[in-house]
Amino acid sequence: MIHLIKKYIILPTLLFATFLFVQCDGDVSGVDEESVAGKAFFKPAEIAPLSWDVKQVELQIVWSKTAWKLAKLPGDAIESISVEMGGDANKEGETDVVVTLFPNTSSSERSQELMLTNFSTKEIIRLKITQQTTSVSSKITLNPDVSYQKVTGFGGMLNPSWTGNNLRDADVQKLYGDLGYNIIRMMLYPNKADWGLNTATAKKAQALGAIVFASPWSPPASMKSNGKLSNEDGGYLLPGKYADYATHIKDFVDYQKNQGLNIYAVSIQNEPDWKVTYDGCSWTPAQMVSFIQNHGDQLGAKVMVGEAVNNHNKSYTNALLNDAVAVNKFDIVATHLYGGGIAPDHLAAQKGKEFWMTEHLFNDTQKDADMPEINWTWKPSLDYVAKEIHDCMAANFNAYVWWYLKRFYSMIADGDSKNLVADGEVTKRGYIMGHYAKYATGKTRIQSVVQNVHEPESDLLVTAYQGNGEYTAVIINRNAVGLRIELATPSEIVSTSAVETTENKNMASVESEISDSKKSVTVGISPNSIVSVKMIFQ
Repeated sequence: MIHLIKKYIILPTLLFATFLFVQCDGDVSGVDEESVAGKAFFKPAEIAPLSWDVKQVELQIVWSKTAWKLAKLPGDAIESISVEMGGDANKEGETDVVVTLFPNTSSSERSQELMLTNFSTKEIIRLKITQQTTSVSSKITLNPDVSYQKVTGFGGMLNPSWTGNNLRDADVQKLYGDLGYNIIRMMLYPNKADWGLNTATAKKAQALGAIVFASPWSPPASMKSNGKLSNEDGGYLLPGKYADYATHIKDFVDYQKNQGLNIYAVSIQNEPDWKVTYDGCSWTPAQMVSFIQNHGDQLGAKVMVGEAVNNHNKSYTNALLNDAVAVNKFDIVATHLYGGGIAPDHLAAQKGKEFWMTEHLFNDTQKDADMPEINWTWKPSLDYVAKEIHDCMAANFNAYVWWYLKRFYSMIADGDSKNLVADGEVTKRGYIMGHYAKYATGKTRIQSVVQNVHEPESDLLVTAYQGNGEYTAVIINRNAVGLRIELATPSEIVSTSAVETTENKNMASVESEISDSKKSVTVGISPNSIVSVKMIFQ
């Protein structure tokens, strides 16, 4: 019996000991596996300093039995990383990562780190990416001894009420307050009952410093040869109604003045050379000369003439400029640009008249080999809108006025599904015009000479301005590479600043540096960008 008791005691003890041994052995094995699992590291572990213009870096995350996360630490070198999370607690592998970089157009070397977090061990590994700086690739010499036109300003058309896209107060503030627009165009309706439809919005712009001008699409139907507001049949203003039409325009100016809105200028006719099924009126050059001769000084505001469909048609303005009586009764020569025609108007300048571009737009939705994108995306906006404003400035226009301000293809977004930003947000085109509005308005354009030091495939467009103790330059870089620019001036510079708009930035500050001689400034500009530089001189 005693032997049996010992047997029953000893056997469980042995079994328990065996169980403990197995359990302990299992625990030790688990620790070893834990120490082996959960690995993640960069390959390569280090990256040598890169040239300033390297666009991408390819690397790998080597991992085993862990999930991981990749992030970029604060800095301005890395634009994006192709993979942010990966791995698997039960597998191992290698993950390819592409790091996209901004070009380093600054004056010094810069670095930014990637941070790799191992979820299993909580270990963090960092990888530094360093970009070298670049030397000057283009030199721009400003010469104030050669001057051109004084820039009156920039703006657009106040959307008529029937479009349903009236500018809100917040929209007006963004364009005319924040971005420096200073011209607004409104419709001079044929029906007097409609004259107040857009007054409040125009007054908001005026309160922010804008000048307001008005264009009629048609005189009242009772004054026209066809008795209609349209002119698809060539309907024109009856000569016997010229005095009545002058009174009609003057009454509009007086009405707005009584509402607290000052009309800076009035046009005689929007697109007098175009027949349309909507409001329109046909004029011959001789008819317009006769009207201005007899009534140009009776309209209560500065007088604008022309506004033909494009600048190729100078029949109206040349007739008026060459008439000894009419030339003294108007102030502004205007044109639209449908069909082109960007060129100086030497006769207008000779006669002391300002030269305005008062309507154009780009809204083509068709894609083809020459236009692979809808044209209100960034690159087409740079190639078309920015270049057109530049070309107008280079052709001595005093003002540039876009079509409707609020539209998907315009300066501020409306509610259309084709918009690329939310309703009420400034579009890329809005910022493009802002560069000119804030850096050219009120100044005189001066000569700027570009020298390509490194001879890039240059598509660099530059206009420069002087006024109020400062030089400014608006630079469009349509190259696929970033550039470092030196701007040379004859005066000593005491302070400088610059802003840049790209596909990813909106008038963001960029570095600009005064040289030791204080007579030049260097600034880096990104690929496919527009940059404005201000230099205050002694």
